[in-house]
Amino acid sequence: FGTALLDTDGSGTFWKWNETDGTSLKANFPALILGGDPNGVHVDSQGNVYGIEMIRQFLWRWSDATGPAPQKVADVETPLVGFVTFGGVVGDDNGNVFGFTKLGASGTAGGLWRWNALSGLVKVGAFGTALVPGNATGHIARDPESGAIWGTTEQISGTKKIIHLWRWTSALGLRKVATLPSADGEG
Repeated sequence: FGTALLDTDGSGTFWKWNETDGTSLKANFPALILGGDPNGVHVDSQGNVYGIEMIRQFLWRWSDATGPAPQKVADVETPLVGFVTFGGVVGDDNGNVFGFTKLGASGTAGGLWRWNALSGLVKVGAFGTALVPGNATGHIARDPESGAIWGTTEQISGTKKIIHLWRWTSALGLRKVATLPSADGEG
């Protein structure tokens, strides 16, 4: 599964590829109706595909059973979880979908969120703190063995950009685990 932004009219598409059938279009994201920019996908064990619509900032779900139109399941740009979700989504075997925001409600650094059908959208960690300095950046990943969610933050210090690696687990929450070396050899 994948997504593409069409530069002709600002609309996006969601597609599936397999070796037998090649590429098949599964859903359209018309710019004026659905925002037009689907991004990042996660497929759960029931065949539901989740992603983020980047312009209107919502979590969407699609499956063969629901038909050609993706369903909006949650607004992900809220004062509770922050603003500017990007970097895709990941999920686990319990029906949880995770993503992050770059900005918080009051100029803070945003947070890590979780969505499921039972609880809805919940903030599970904050960036820009002593535990996880900086703003979220890059993409999100999940380790299927441990269940940990991984990502990076960037912190500006003078003229330098410092990159931190973070991990979230349900037991320990959100924590910085390393500072990555910069191109000039300084951390």
